[in-house]
Amino acid sequence: MSKDRFKDRIKEGMEKEARKLLNRYENFFKHANKDPEGILDFNPDSTEISLWEACYVYRELTGESPIPMVTYNIWFKTNYENLFTFPPEEVENNRKSDEIFKEMGRKEFHREMINALNELRT
Repeated sequence: MSKDRFKDRIKEGMEKEARKLLNRYENFFKHANKDPEGILDFNPDSTEISLWEACYVYRELTGESPIPMVTYNIWFKTNYENLFTFPPEEVENNRKSDEIFKEMGRKEFHREMINALNELRT
């Protein structure tokens, strides 16, 4: 992950927790020669942040926002608002989806959001 890309989005007071999450895999592999028997447990949060960055970069490079990426972006922002800050217009849009989808599991959330966005685009 490009730490510089999102450093301004880390909420005040959450820098240590966010950086630990962002740097976890990098630090493990960087120092692997010092602990060749070390084990790194899988942390889904790190993958979720990498996917969020991939969606962001894709949109930045292509100017496209495919529906699955839009739904992921909404889900991510809803579930990581404790660590990151987002532009006010995105926060307002997410508040609307929060009310409806916050209690759903990830799979149901994506299915419902994809259906709703497909209806809006037609």
